[in-house]
Amino acid sequence: MGLLPLDFYSLTQAVDFINQKTNSIIKENLLYSYAMEGKIRFLLNIEIKDNQLVKIGRMDTEGFFLYEDSEVYFKEEVIEYEYQNILSLEDKLSKMEITSDEILEDNGGLYLSYNKENKINEYKGYIVLHPELLDVFCEKSLPQHSLRNTNYLMLDEFNVQNPLEADIFNSFNFKMEYPSYNEDNQLYMKHTFRINFSDIKISYDDLIKLTPSGHPLRCDDLEQEIKKLKSELEEKQKIIDSLSLTNQSGRISSPQKQLFALLVKKCYPKLDSRNKLFDVINADLKESGIRNTNIAADTFYKLIDESNDIIKAIFPHKKS
Repeated sequence: MGLLPLDFYSLTQAVDFINQKTNSIIKENLLYSYAMEGKIRFLLNIEIKDNQLVKIGRMDTEGFFLYEDSEVYFKEEVIEYEYQNILSLEDKLSKMEITSDEILEDNGGLYLSYNKENKINEYKGYIVLHPELLDVFCEKSLPQHSLRNTNYLMLDEFNVQNPLEADIFNSFNFKMEYPSYNEDNQLYMKHTFRINFSDIKISYDDLIKLTPSGHPLRCDDLEQEIKKLKSELEEKQKIIDSLSLTNQSGRISSPQKQLFALLVKKCYPKLDSRNKLFDVINADLKESGIRNTNIAADTFYKLIDESNDIIKAIFPHKKS
């Protein structure tokens, strides 16, 4: 069994993963095609402070602010703490603190719309670079030559969302409120939508869909599989132990001797010698139809070894 999978893979790691799993040779551009077709999702870690987008991956940004129709749905169990009108939320994909005077119930969960009263104090988490935005970025973005592997795109506004399976689901609508150029007509790079391609991640659950099996094996599943294998090994060991009571040389083990001694004491308490016991057992075996011939005396002598303390307890007055 190999190493446990990562939760998220960079594009380079994803290519290596697929090539190893499928014994093929693909390049990163195929992943872009899969993402634009919706077969996988490109994820980016973003940060928001006071309703302003401040980081896209490792890239600093400014001027993009939340505007109307931005909203969040969440389950009550993701609430870490609540103090007055401040709420802290956390799930596997994001962590955030919001200020809100009014939270509404919605289909068994909780909901609020962001505005000046309901604001995000701080947010860190993954959003999906959805196919429409990715398509625009791939077609119209320009390389930022001062930073390797980084492209930028001038946007007036855009929408991003958390993965649908998240317990905290945000729909962020961002709008640029700062000027794009300075007085010398130079572009403010921080006022653009910038992505370093090394920051794009793909979840394991998405990635495994591209492999032949298509069935993700999570850590919980691996733990269950380990428990199952351990249980099977224990059962097999019991069988091996039972078969090993008599070794290959024909010697009889102590547990067998002890078991036979117990049966003798329970079934033949009045017999006081081994020879009498042998005759009676052979006669009973024939009478009951279990065996037609006598058991060899050598076998009985192995079963009843007078050096054994239990046997001495059965025949206390017998001398060898």
